[in-house]
Amino acid sequence: MVGRLSQIAEKHGASIPQVAISWILVKPHVSAVLVGASTIGQLRDNLGAAHVELGKDDIVELDNLTAVAAGYPAWMQPMGRDQKISDGLG
Repeated sequence: MVGRLSQIAEKHGASIPQVAISWILVKPHVSAVLVGASTIGQLRDNLGAAHVELGKDDIVELDNLTAVAAGYPAWMQPMGRDQKISDGLG
């Protein structure tokens, strides 16, 4: 994950934290990002994420790299679903 973040950061002329923050900011369920800067340099770097515009392909790739497998019992739910009823309900 970090290796790929590094490549995406290089492509955008950004730092890894900037890419990570920019990626989180595009999520519709995220209203704010809390940054944990210890120095002025880190704060400036983190704030630079506002100027990083990730492409759709970058966002999809990062989403796929961080996807969490469904835990029990969620992974079983599709097995108990009747496809004809699901199709009928739309």
